[in-house]
Amino acid sequence: MLACLADHRSLRNAPLLLHLFPLLFSLLISTSSACSNGTCQVLEACSAATDCGPGLYCGNCPASGSNQPICTRGQPIMPASTINGLPFNKYTWLVTHNSFSIVDAPPLDGVQRLTFYNQEDSVTNQLRNGVRGLMLDMYDFENDIWLCHSFKGQCYNFTAFQPAINTLREVEAFLSENPTEIVTIIIEDYVHTPKGLTNLFTNAGLDKYWFPVSKMPKKGEDWPTVTEMVQANRRLLVFTSDSSKEAKEGIAYEWKYMLENEPGDPGVVPGSCPNRKQSKPLNSRSASLFLQNYFPTYPVETEACKENSAPLAAMVGTCYKAAGNVMPNFLAVNFYMRSDGEGVFDTLDRMNGQTLCGCNTIAACQAGAPFGSCKNITAPTRSPVTNNAGSFTGSVQFSRSASTVRSPNCLVFFILSLPLLAFWSSFRVQSLTSSSQANVPVLRCVEAPVIDTSMDVMRSWNKEFHLRIVFRKLRNRRMKLSSRANSKQSNEAVYRNSGPPYIDQLELPAFVYEHKKAVLSHMATAPEDNTLMETSAEKTRYKIKPCRE
Repeated sequence: MLACLADHRSLRNAPLLLHLFPLLFSLLISTSSACSNGTCQVLEACSAATDCGPGLYCGNCPASGSNQPICTRGQPIMPASTINGLPFNKYTWLVTHNSFSIVDAPPLDGVQRLTFYNQEDSVTNQLRNGVRGLMLDMYDFENDIWLCHSFKGQCYNFTAFQPAINTLREVEAFLSENPTEIVTIIIEDYVHTPKGLTNLFTNAGLDKYWFPVSKMPKKGEDWPTVTEMVQANRRLLVFTSDSSKEAKEGIAYEWKYMLENEPGDPGVVPGSCPNRKQSKPLNSRSASLFLQNYFPTYPVETEACKENSAPLAAMVGTCYKAAGNVMPNFLAVNFYMRSDGEGVFDTLDRMNGQTLCGCNTIAACQAGAPFGSCKNITAPTRSPVTNNAGSFTGSVQFSRSASTVRSPNCLVFFILSLPLLAFWSSFRVQSLTSSSQANVPVLRCVEAPVIDTSMDVMRSWNKEFHLRIVFRKLRNRRMKLSSRANSKQSNEAVYRNSGPPYIDQLELPAFVYEHKKAVLSHMATAPEDNTLMETSAEKTRYKIKPCRE
């Protein structure tokens, strides 16, 4: 109930009696949920994570119109635990896109990170929750190799996350603790240090698990079985985007062994699954691994639960047909835990079920039974049990966004409070209006779209405006920046031929504005004659009004 009160702080100045009535009334009419204490199954209503059974968490999906919190799947059924002994390329494994780009990851000391995020959970928990593939962007930075977002192959301190060896040590710890598991690492490779990656993996203790490139099938043949890979302790597959590394360091060039569809927006267009330009056509039989990317160019946390549900399942079917009825071996997503109930984990179970035993889900597979011999399952397995269950530590249940999970008590309290809220708002509207205008001093006026660089807002981008207005204008145009001669406007950058003429540079280098979308992470759909009013003390508070100087 404290969460309810926190959500309705606007009532705190109302008379005490006005609050006591709906509060007490909501307590009287509230009913306990039908399940609790770990007995709730997937899709059943919940009010806390402890209500849900193993492999589930309590969450909701406002993007799909579902505000009621329900028990949501957080783990797949591990396919090799049901059907073992098949070639590695017969299974489908979950991959996290930009696995290192984690919400709330601490920035460098004294630097505010200005970039985008793709995951909410630690790499260790990703692995514990069934992820078996990691997509990592590696760069030379600070005389080391770092995980980073960047522009044109260079890492900057405001886009850096951490030294790559930290994440690789998490992988080593997981492989050491789980001697039957296999992990794949796919590197977007910007490392130019000679033998840099070789030394990195050796120093992380991963060389002992390395699957040698000389043993990889090069003409589309089957891979060794998972049993053989485990017995030989070749449980780490590493691929690089740099073709020269195969000869120089013995690291497999990704598109020599793997087919891949287009990443970003082209990979989420319904009914279309084009191959990535570096990849052979998806229906080629010269490579035996197939990576399906399913994530938009601009990641939006609050949209991911919808994206990772029915649209994901539909796109798997599209790519399956585009590949000549071959199931993807890797399925890469953003915010892997988010869905409207079953999400990517249910999709993985269905993909593995169809490939491994000819059933509609791997839960229906029977070890040792003929292909197509399925158990009679009236409902999907609700609580997948794994030997190494992880605990989700991300931000599915927000406290400051539209995704906040509200209990039935909160809902009742909110509904009953609406008449009081309306009365109190009408009583105070005049004083509130005048005080809010007085609280935002004006520093200067700049013709620009409205930008809010606060971290909370960066995590909830206005995707529609972002896509249609900003990058539609910038994507195919060269952006030229120049400094203003006037010292009062020295922190403004000039956009030439790309929409509104000026934008506040916030004292950052000019190239920041070319960096994918980092600084422009949140745009409001304001007319071009609106102005950005910035406070001198706090650069994340703005006031908009027509610029008519």
